[in-house]
Amino acid sequence: MAKKDKFTTGEQNLAKKYNLDLTKKDELRTLTEYNRFGGASVVVNELELKTYRAAMSLYEAYERGQKINVSEADRLKYLLLRLNSDAYMALLD
Repeated sequence: MAKKDKFTTGEQNLAKKYNLDLTKKDELRTLTEYNRFGGASVVVNELELKTYRAAMSLYEAYERGQKINVSEADRLKYLLLRLNSDAYMALLD
């Protein structure tokens, strides 16, 4: 794996905390997810979908008034950007 393809220790720790299997980053994209506001769709793989949903669950908890680690939610969001920029743009941007 080229250096740019390696995940940082922080990314690895974040993935471990949220049960995200980074070894599946190159799996075929066969799942469709929709933007909850605009309805835009994007095809993702399982890792990308789990990363997106983990970030969204933190943001939804925040909207319900729960205390969350905003930095962690942002890190999940940027991990999705690194995994699939199209998914980031369609779902989170």
